[in-house]
Amino acid sequence: MSFLAATVVSRFHPEYAKYLYAFSFIVVLSRVYVGVHFPGDVLAGVIIGIMIGKGMLMVAERKRIFFGTGKFNRYHLDLPDLSKNTLMPEGFLEQHHKHSSYYQP
Repeated sequence: MSFLAATVVSRFHPEYAKYLYAFSFIVVLSRVYVGVHFPGDVLAGVIIGIMIGKGMLMVAERKRIFFGTGKFNRYHLDLPDLSKNTLMPEGFLEQHHKHSSYYQP
């Protein structure tokens, strides 16, 4: 699981990839050291985790290209524009909180 997370996160933040994979490797070593997994188990987990992570990224990128939104990277996420107040209509707070002692316009 840690290698899956490291693979996906390092796609969006490549500058942290070596730290993410180092942490994941420490997790793998700790599993073997404590005795809860055999070395073959964790090696298989590493391979499967990286493969699933790469597969998830490939599916996400193909979906983005198929629907015409361009290349999939951290700068092209569909995040709402928080510079505009689109969540509440104009005057909502003033109308609903004019009798509240907590609201100070």
